Amino acid sequence: MGSLTNSHQICALRPHFRPRSCGRLEVQRGFRKREWRRLQSGNLPTRAIGQRRRHDHWHPSGSIDVSVTGNPFFGGVSPEQAALDIPFLFRTVDHAYRVIDGPIGRELMDKFEARGLKGLAYWEIGFRNITNSVRPIRTPADLKGIKLRTTPNPMHIEAFKIWGANPTPMAISEVYLALNTKTVDGQENPTVHISKMKFQEVQKYMSVTRHAFTAAPMVMNLAKFKALTPQQQAMFMKAAKEGAIAERQNNASLEAESLAAIRKAGVEVIENVNTEPFRAAAYEPVRKMYAEKFGADILTKIDALK
Repeated sequence: MGSLTNSHQICALRPHFRPRSCGRLEVQRGFRKREWRRLQSGNLPTRAIGQRRRHDHWHPSGSIDVSVTGNPFFGGVSPEQAALDIPFLFRTVDHAYRVIDGPIGRELMDKFEARGLKGLAYWEIGFRNITNSVRPIRTPADLKGIKLRTTPNPMHIEAFKIWGANPTPMAISEVYLALNTKTVDGQENPTVHISKMKFQEVQKYMSVTRHAFTAAPMVMNLAKFKALTPQQQAMFMKAAKEGAIAERQNNASLEAESLAAIRKAGVEVIENVNTEPFRAAAYEPVRKMYAEKFGADILTKIDALK
């Protein structure tokens, strides 16, 4: 066996989030089925979630072996990953999966190695929707002047600026209080996350815009990955992919339940939003912003994938 300790520490940067927990359990089952060493699994304490921009420092130091977090927070590690965060890049969830599970995803994953990380598999957070307490959002004009919590991802920030909002990056651990105290008017996250973080308790409107898909890379300390035998490396990659599938399935199964919980809390849910005006305003400018920094090759490949 490689020179790893008998237990690897894996963390997911969401407190008690069921789909992610389901995925981690599948990873553990994968190792047990292969009669390999135990994989230790746990959520990072909530107080550390706000520190996730320093995520790139945890793995090279060896303090955490493996973790899963949303793609928008990898900007300081592998900024090329931001290609996946361009609004309306993916036509469907199947299109997104074909990208992140295929050669394009592996090409992006390989870019982590320059920063001392090994990309194992893309898990998901899902398609993002908008909530707020000012007015229903049906058109980009409805976002004008709304102070909206976003991720720190440049693709997200630029899109909401174009749509007229005032994007305000903020740690997820601070969002509920910020919404409750009106420090921000709204936020954007996938439906399951909105429900599990209980944002429906402090919001009046939700618009199902599905304006961006968020992948969640599972990455490992590269030195520790290389310390494994080839057989162990293959086991790790296989278990990570099995975990991704389990997490995605669980996430999808919770979508309707989560939307019902949001409605039950009294939130007005605006479905069937005409998203074409949102796409027409932001897609090309944000795509151009990415291409100017990293080239358009990866985006052309994504567009061409049917």
